[in-house]
Amino acid sequence: MKIQQVEVKAADRLVQERGLLVTDPQWRHIVREEKSFCPHELVHLVTHLCETLKAGKLTCVLVIPPAVTPGSGQSGMFGWEDFEKLAPVVDAFSLMTYDYSGPGRPGPSAPLAWVRECVLQLAPHSEWRHKILLGINLYGLDFSSWAAGARSIH
Repeated sequence: MKIQQVEVKAADRLVQERGLLVTDPQWRHIVREEKSFCPHELVHLVTHLCETLKAGKLTCVLVIPPAVTPGSGQSGMFGWEDFEKLAPVVDAFSLMTYDYSGPGRPGPSAPLAWVRECVLQLAPHSEWRHKILLGINLYGLDFSSWAAGARSIH
């Protein structure tokens, strides 16, 4: 596809010019309801981006949302099928295992049971599990049922 070629060329140019590529595509705008989180075209794009980075002796890290939707137990947008397709080409996955709670659902930021379930949903077998990096928040927010929003913990 032309878009994929343009994206890969743009990524390659940024890597060559600056030595670093940080991108945060808004995946939710790309997702099609009838498809998985990473439709074939998206897997192809990520594959080419990773190959371009590796050719430049750089590391390809893909930031992914939690495999289990916080508070619901439902599967997230990125599941094991997507993980299995991309694991051979992505060097590491930064799993967003934080922000479990929020103003509408007070509680811990990253309960251990939920973090563990997110990892096991993606990699029930240990073959690719070493590629998962846990995103851990280092900020303290207190979400309480009586307060609207959050306040910093000092």
